[in-house]
Amino acid sequence: MNKAKPSSAPWFYIAITMGLGMLLSSKFVPFIALLAFFLVLSITLRNIDLLILALFACIGFLRGIPQKKLQVTLKELDNKAISGNFRLFNESILKLSGTPIELKTSMPGFKQGTLLEVKGIYKSNINTLLPTYVEPIEDSKNFFDKIHNRLNFYLMQAFGLYEEGLLIKALLTGDRKGLSKETVENFRKAGVAHLLAISGLHLGFLFLLFNTLFMFIFRNDTISKIFASLFGGLYTFSLGPLAPCLRAFWFLLLLNLSSIIGRRARALNIWGIAFSLSIFFKPQWLKDPSFLMSYFAILGYLSLSEIFSVKIPKGKWTYNIENYFVSVLVPLLFTLPLQVMFFGKVSLACIFSNLFLIPVTFLIIFESFFTLFFLATGLPLSIPFRNCAFILSRFMLDSSHHLSNLPGNSLNAHNPTSLFVFSILYIILILYILVRIKGKGA
Repeated sequence: MNKAKPSSAPWFYIAITMGLGMLLSSKFVPFIALLAFFLVLSITLRNIDLLILALFACIGFLRGIPQKKLQVTLKELDNKAISGNFRLFNESILKLSGTPIELKTSMPGFKQGTLLEVKGIYKSNINTLLPTYVEPIEDSKNFFDKIHNRLNFYLMQAFGLYEEGLLIKALLTGDRKGLSKETVENFRKAGVAHLLAISGLHLGFLFLLFNTLFMFIFRNDTISKIFASLFGGLYTFSLGPLAPCLRAFWFLLLLNLSSIIGRRARALNIWGIAFSLSIFFKPQWLKDPSFLMSYFAILGYLSLSEIFSVKIPKGKWTYNIENYFVSVLVPLLFTLPLQVMFFGKVSLACIFSNLFLIPVTFLIIFESFFTLFFLATGLPLSIPFRNCAFILSRFMLDSSHHLSNLPGNSLNAHNPTSLFVFSILYIILILYILVRIKGKGA
């Protein structure tokens, strides 16, 4: 477990302490106790690094104060009429011009980044503005917003408003408002709702496609990674303020940069840098379920390799089984406390459904990518790819419906039976880690 020492993975600990400081920004006494803890530990262990961590806890504390004040102000506006000029993103997020205020809403039909005059009733418990009056002022002139609107145009042109087409749009842009409630519920019960939110899975697929495409063109790994990162960045920022997508982009960008400059970086450090940057610039994300679940899912993978030094031996017949076990069960158990905290329900069907639907998601993204590519370039090759994407999308819709009927698809997290099942899963994971560590030392 040497890899997890502060000296070898400093940014991991910086991210944790900055997050703690931010969470305690409205609790002065516990924050002082945290600083005292770092001071005593630093003196006891004679390690000045712990004082540096205390400094980052202070940065998090100070950065979180304006956000806490903003939350208090918004609570005072509960059930009151408010108005102002807002920029609209993803047809669901309103950003008040000149402020860090972001409110949820539902305004289909407007382009990305459109400046709107909005009047409505604010609901603080769900941070949502229910509009009573909306008047467009001007279209966005932002470069990334124009890319987003162009992408939406090609998606509409290629796939229309059929349920299959709306699913493809959700998988490529994270915009699932057009999907039926039945489809969204089926994905939730099947334990694959994360596929409808742009995350590391989707961006990783696109990075792979971009990198393969540019490798074919340039036959140079460094140039391919630079262009793949560039196009990945254009895609990420064109989607708007989507926390999981930005997390994935920062992570992949830093990983690629470390590879390009020839200096191998620890994945745990990259996780810490991405997390720290995200909460520093967007403190409100620290309480966003999708943001936290995205980060803690990837932390599950990193914990096995970077903290416990678990390596799955290749060449053995158990390799694929273990790899699947780690890729599904570990993220589930690392995000389980967050699912309980925010939703109160979890689905164990994901243990089976991810096996089928993650590869299908990759194929849909692949077929859709080339459909849009040939449409944009005017080459008459888009129809076969579009048809394949439609067939796969229909398969995914039908599969999610059947998988949503499996036992354990919507467990109440506070039910004694659920707690027993979760405990067994955690015990299995702990035993697996102990066996692998013991096998490595033997």
